[in-house]
Formats: sequence, C-alpha cells, structure tokens
Amino acid sequence: MNKIQRNAKAYTRLIDTEYIFYLGYKGKCQKIILRFPIESFQHLEGIGQLKDLVFHQSKGEDVFYKALQGEITEEELKKSLDYESNYIERKIDHLYLLEDFIDNNDVVFNYIKHKVKGSKIQAKIFLYKDMNGQDIYLFLDSSNDDEFYYPRSFVVAPELNYRQGQYKYNVLWKEKRNRKTGISEVLWRLKDFLPENIN
Repeated sequence: MNKIQRNAKAYTRLIDTEYIFYLGYKGKCQKIILRFPIESFQHLEGIGQLKDLVFHQSKGEDVFYKALQGEITEEELKKSLDYESNYIERKIDHLYLLEDFIDNNDVVFNYIKHKVKGSKIQAKIFLYKDMNGQDIYLFLDSSNDDEFYYPRSFVVAPELNYRQGQYKYNVLWKEKRNRKTGISEVLWRLKDFLPENIN
C-alpha cells in the first residue's frame, strides 16, 4: 500500500462522521458541524495544488477513488514542478493522522487571512496542534455562512505562523457522531456546559 492509498483509506472513516463544536468567545457561543466531503480529499492531500498534473483536472471524487485503489502514487505527484514548493510530502506523511488530530485537539482559532502576511488560504477557522514537534493546521470553511463546515486545507510545519493576530475560541463542547448509525461520543466538555442550556 502506498502512502496516498493509506491516507485515502484513513479518510474513508471520516466520510460518515461529523464533529459538533460549540465555541465560545466574548460571551457568545457559535455552533459548527464539521463534515468530510469526498471531494475535499484532493485538497487535503495537496493534489489540488499540483496544477501541472492530469489529476488536477479530474473531479475530486474521481481523485479520491483513484487514490483509494492505489492508482495515485508519490512518484507520480513528484513529477509536478509544484511538489516541493507546496510541501506536499509533509501532507502525504501526516494526513492519515487526521482523525486522531481532530479527536485529540481542542485548540480552535478564528482565521482572518489578511493578518497573516503571505497566506493564500481561504478559510474561516482552523484547528491547531503540535504533534510530535510539528505544527499542524486544519483550515475549515463553510459555503453559506451556516453551521456546516468542511475541511479546506491541511498544513504541516508551515513557514508561516497562522496563529499570529488571530483570536482563540474557548471550546465548550466537542462531539463526534456517526451520521449513519446516530451513535455519538462527547470528546470534550467544559465544566458543566450543555448545548441544550444555550439561550
């Protein structure tokens, strides 16, 4: 199994999963629901950044299933002139840890792009964690300013400090739910916080 295939198989565990966050800041509470569309995989893996490869022209869903079948390899991605400059290898080496990263991460920041000079990432919030000495970021976005978010970008050990100038949310509640079975688990709860008590 190559690393791209390993990452795709790990991502399959998240497709039917959603995380429900309640985030507090200055007395206000925001609810977000994080889901994992199949087409997000190519962006998280970095394939979407390799514009000179044929995979970049494919639909995100097609890229995911090719990766799952082992039809996309590191060797093929390394042919791109953008492979090294976009630090794709770092994504490939860490993406299989995504579920563990979210399960064990309670650090969430608001994201204002212009406060990070040189940033090209479009997103609204991000999760951050130091894993084994590496700064890892998962940027999240929503399409219509609603509570449903999707992963926009996965960044490992960047040259930029994306936390600079951003404000940190207080994570009040984090719940992991299987959308097919309805089974859920509360991964984090601040003191006596309960979602039903929100006014």
